Amino acid sequence: AAYGGTPSLAQLQGYDAIVIWNYNGYSDATLLGDNLADYVDGGGHVIVTYWALDPGYLIGGRWASGGYAPMTVGYYSGSTACLSTYDSGDPLFAGVTTALCDYSRGAGTALTSDAQQLALYDDGEILVAAKDDRSALAINAYPGNYYGYSGELPQLIYNSLIYLNESTWISVSPSNGSIAPGASSSVTLTLDASELIGGVYSVDLHVAGNDPRGDAILPITATVVG
Repeated sequence: AAYGGTPSLAQLQGYDAIVIWNYNGYSDATLLGDNLADYVDGGGHVIVTYWALDPGYLIGGRWASGGYAPMTVGYYSGSTACLSTYDSGDPLFAGVTTALCDYSRGAGTALTSDAQQLALYDDGEILVAAKDDRSALAINAYPGNYYGYSGELPQLIYNSLIYLNESTWISVSPSNGSIAPGASSSVTLTLDASELIGGVYSVDLHVAGNDPRGDAILPITATVVG
């Protein structure tokens, strides 16, 4: 726990994704933020819940200075609101309904750079936001029993862990190489749905090179049934 001590980078790297769930300050907010930034830079994924977004409990270090969080919060709301605007067909919200409500949440919410809102409360505040590269996701709600959320918040957190890692369902081999002008080369594209829940998954495959026309972009969609 970051309250009694700060997880090292090596400890964080033992996980594909981690959830920041706190109601206290941190043993060392700066060191924690530096370690989280290094973890994300190395390919890790982070989910932050409300109190890690609250101005009084912010994570410091490079996490803060580098804008790694997908959203900011202006102040504590203290009023109940419920999930309202979201894409019910997105696997991120599988099993999640408008019964998800909380009052331990922030108001005055705003997106950071390279982030998108994925769900809103019925008062217009951001409930879920994520970085475009899926390195981090924010849930503006508190999963602790003390504040008594209602609805499917645990399911949303579970789905979020899959959401941040779902890019691993597609792989390309070889991932790099070179070819002569006018020549061709074959690559193998592998889709793996073993860790995915039912839904439609989409990704753009960028083929980067020195072509003056720019990258080739191949849209890929997979439908997982079950």
